[in-house]
Amino acid sequence: MGIKGRSRKPQIELASKFSINDYPCPSGGCLLTYKEFASKARDLVEHAEGISMRDIVLLKIGRHFRFARDKMIVGRNEEENKRLLLLKSFIYPHT
Repeated sequence: MGIKGRSRKPQIELASKFSINDYPCPSGGCLLTYKEFASKARDLVEHAEGISMRDIVLLKIGRHFRFARDKMIVGRNEEENKRLLLLKSFIYPHT
């Protein structure tokens, strides 16, 4: 259908043609188009034995640092630190 790239014009025109007015705002693109996120995703695929939904959620939070086989995630602000601690409590409930 000629739909490619990051432009949403063809999708918006198609929605209009079929009188579809209730659709998400086309302001954002796929996270994988962002260099930083794509780098985190690539690192996860290269080092993980299995990937869970929690792993995907963690990609969206903080700064990620790799030290050989180990990885450290540091929140950029208090809110991200709270989210990391909450996720930790689901992963390791007795720590």
